[in-house]
Amino acid sequence: MAVSPPARWAIVSFGFLALAQPTFALKSDRQQLLNVDADSLDAGLDDNRAVLKGNVRITQGTLVIEAAEATLTQGEQQETQRVLLSGAPVTLEQDLDEGGRLKARANRVDYDVTAETIVLSGAANVSQPRGDLSGEKIVYNTATGKLNATSVAGGRVHLKVQPKTTAATK
Repeated sequence: MAVSPPARWAIVSFGFLALAQPTFALKSDRQQLLNVDADSLDAGLDDNRAVLKGNVRITQGTLVIEAAEATLTQGEQQETQRVLLSGAPVTLEQDLDEGGRLKARANRVDYDVTAETIVLSGAANVSQPRGDLSGEKIVYNTATGKLNATSVAGGRVHLKVQPKTTAATK
């Protein structure tokens, strides 16, 4: 059975919404229009998978994701199970509720919705106003907030943290 273009886009859209929701910041972005652009789309209801290739750009409010390829996998109930972004590099930017902008970059981003983990691998870097974290692999657990960073043999993880600012007294 062929899937109509609107149905294919609905499959892709719900998956990328899941990518943006728990991971990065600005809450008002969740109510914004989701836009997904790519050179090609291959999707079907039977295999519960959608693949976008070439100049993939996903925007929703202040969220901007760019990748060479994006693969979305859904379960039997059409719930998003995994979003895999690849490219050299994948970039993600979004405004933070606290102010400032989060910027992330890696060769691959793997968001496993079921395991509640986001893995940035291959020259991974996350930068925000309070500091930067870089390594070969950065793992973030969206449920617990736990962060783990590793590097390849002989390499190092780098963390830079700005001091907290204090409010000036009158």
